[in-house]
Amino acid sequence: MRRILIDGYNLLHQVPELNRRESEALEDWRKRLIGKLIAFSASRKIDFHLVFDSSRIHHGRDTFPGVRVDYASPSADGYIRNIISRNQGNHDLVIVSSDRKDIGLYARSNQLEWMTSEQFWQQMTASRIRQDERRSDRGSEGAAPPGWTSEDDDWLRREFED
Repeated sequence: MRRILIDGYNLLHQVPELNRRESEALEDWRKRLIGKLIAFSASRKIDFHLVFDSSRIHHGRDTFPGVRVDYASPSADGYIRNIISRNQGNHDLVIVSSDRKDIGLYARSNQLEWMTSEQFWQQMTASRIRQDERRSDRGSEGAAPPGWTSEDDDWLRREFED
């Protein structure tokens, strides 16, 4: 199963759509991101692992369907680098962080896939839009099962159309 390891605060700060509103508490900001990842995980065979810097309020681990959240001390970067070193060459693990120097280059030197937070969010958003379009094409009665792809649609058309 594909697993995506995300530098949590890096993603939140780099993606304008996720940026915190002035009146919004940090906790609400994190919850909104986690909710989006839970929804995406439910429609794909992907597990997300978010890592945030630990605070006085948050430490340890939270687990949600398809999403694991770790609060790392003293820093998320060190925690992520440790995971990278233990997973050298793992082709099922993708590292997401716009921190090129400390995370990106280290991930690549350990033969892991790395993408910036912006690239990840663009791919995730594009995938979500394509899935929503497929759902609207089918109507409510013909909703596809979780994980259904356009390739599955094409196969059905070839098999059952004259």
